[in-house]
Amino acid sequence: MISTLTGNEAARVLADPESLRSRSDANPLRKVLVVGTFRSGTNLTRYCLQRFFRTDSVFNEWFWKHGVPPTGIQRPIPSDVPIVVMSKDPCEVNVSLYRFWQARRPELAIGNSLSEFIRRRVVVYDNSRANIDPKYYYLTPTEYWNQFYYSWLNWAEVETQRVFLRCEDLLSAPDKHLSAIAERFGLERRLDGPITLPDGRIGPTPSREIRSRNHLLSDTDLEWIRSLVDNDVARSLGYSRYA
Repeated sequence: MISTLTGNEAARVLADPESLRSRSDANPLRKVLVVGTFRSGTNLTRYCLQRFFRTDSVFNEWFWKHGVPPTGIQRPIPSDVPIVVMSKDPCEVNVSLYRFWQARRPELAIGNSLSEFIRRRVVVYDNSRANIDPKYYYLTPTEYWNQFYYSWLNWAEVETQRVFLRCEDLLSAPDKHLSAIAERFGLERRLDGPITLPDGRIGPTPSREIRSRNHLLSDTDLEWIRSLVDNDVARSLGYSRYA
């Protein structure tokens, strides 16, 4: 039976995929690139791939995982590296981004309410390196969602090595969807048995106090976000209610 990891154990798997490797096993780990907007399940996907498959799942080896992919990168992604593009329903992304921005981007003006946040520009950047990297701004959080996935959907060079996975599908049926990805790309299993999710949260998480706040989208808010979602992008990702 497979047991799930919690706390420090899960962090160790994310930080050091080699820690799950047998000393007698000399086969190299398969690299898998995981990308997605903020709050799309990238950390959870990386954990599952490294826990259940012989992979070294990377975020930023070629460029930043949360940023729109650059044109003409000088060190292209090798064609044998699978790319998993994570997504989440755009309404849910707006809510989750608001919570996350309160906790992780306190220096930004995000408005006094969720309703304000979804209607104002959002600044996106990696703050893990003393804020020396580029910053990007979009007219709304929903436009960030549109631009990010439009780019990945229309990057012909990586089409054969790219797969899209909705966070909602990962949460509802991790074994089904990750096994399908593994079969497509020939990923080797580490452990027998079904793929299960960890008991605890994976990756940076807002405080319990912030998570407990009742951030709900009104009917007007929902209609606002839906009016901004790119129908073609939503349809391509499987979010049919926006298409």
